[in-house]
Amino acid sequence: MSLAAAGTRIASLDDTSQRSAVTEEEREARQIAERRRRMDERRERFLDARTRTIGVDVDALAKQIAEKEEAKKREKEEEMRYAEEQARMERALATYESKLTATRKREVAQTARSWKQQQVAATMTADYAALRDKDALKKEMPTRVGDRDTRLGAASMQVFPGEDLKGAERRALQAVQMKEWCLQIYAERAEAAALERDADMQYAQYLKQVEALRSETDAAVAEERKREIMEAAAANRRLAEERRAKAKADAEEAERLGLHEVENVLASGLLLEDPEDGVSRAQSHRKRPDHYRGMSAEERAEFHRGMMEQIAEKEAKKTEERKEELRGAAEEARFLRTAAQVEAAHARKAREEGEAYRAQLATQRADARDRAAKAKAGSNDWYVTDNFFSAFGASDR
Repeated sequence: MSLAAAGTRIASLDDTSQRSAVTEEEREARQIAERRRRMDERRERFLDARTRTIGVDVDALAKQIAEKEEAKKREKEEEMRYAEEQARMERALATYESKLTATRKREVAQTARSWKQQQVAATMTADYAALRDKDALKKEMPTRVGDRDTRLGAASMQVFPGEDLKGAERRALQAVQMKEWCLQIYAERAEAAALERDADMQYAQYLKQVEALRSETDAAVAEERKREIMEAAAANRRLAEERRAKAKADAEEAERLGLHEVENVLASGLLLEDPEDGVSRAQSHRKRPDHYRGMSAEERAEFHRGMMEQIAEKEAKKTEERKEELRGAAEEARFLRTAAQVEAAHARKAREEGEAYRAQLATQRADARDRAAKAKAGSNDWYVTDNFFSAFGASDR
């Protein structure tokens, strides 16, 4: 490899490393922008009163988890590509260093041989004595003091195209710069990961607080609901007791008034007047309102008889209703028993069909094993018999 080609290779490697560094910086900038966008969206959800009151948006959380997994996947792929690019660059540099070292070794060996030949030739000239001066080279100017030395021309063979006198220094600076870039990138990644972990911890703590507050609220609401139900039940019981007491008191009052009226009827002189006084003298079938003394014994008897008939009809109706309820309950019980029997019959039929199917399946498997065994046993009969030819044309398909 010539020195010009080596210089071109170093320049291309420098450009590649710079492009990789720029690409890495752009990728880090995009990742930071994406994280900021997610943090802004999360902050907006936290500040939303509706979300804070109703609860956490599960779909949004699932979307965040998916985006985070996708971002981690992309970051891992970027790191793998970056590591592969670094490894490729290191391999290229190692190859170039090995080739450059071999070229330098050949040049040094050639220079040493030329120097020995010049020494041998110098001993045969008149200027040998001058050459023996050990300080002669110190007293002279260096043959070359730089690439722009005016004493050097094309015939001096001291300046070559593509020669790089500061290559080692530049490579050392490049290595230091690459190390600083790597450390900076690692530090930024560690800081970003720490920030993301802190954000996740804060968000998890927020969710925990929200869940605790929700649990406390639900417990308080449930306790309040339980208390209201117990109070309503107590109020209903109290109202029922009051209604029963009022009904009992009304019944007792009605009975007392009835007895009092009977006593008045029996004791009052006005009420004991003869009912015949109210009969019209002109028309015996009419009653005089101004002389009405109440119902006669026959009318009272008829009235009581009508009341007793109504009471008997009501009792008969109640008895018939109770009988009808008993018949309905018996019919429902009979229907339930019939349904249970039908369900049991269906279950028994299903079990029998399952057992029959398993038995048929076992029989088919046994037949299949027998056929396979017969086929395997007959696979050795490779010769052709008369039956083979007689089978031709015998099929009806």
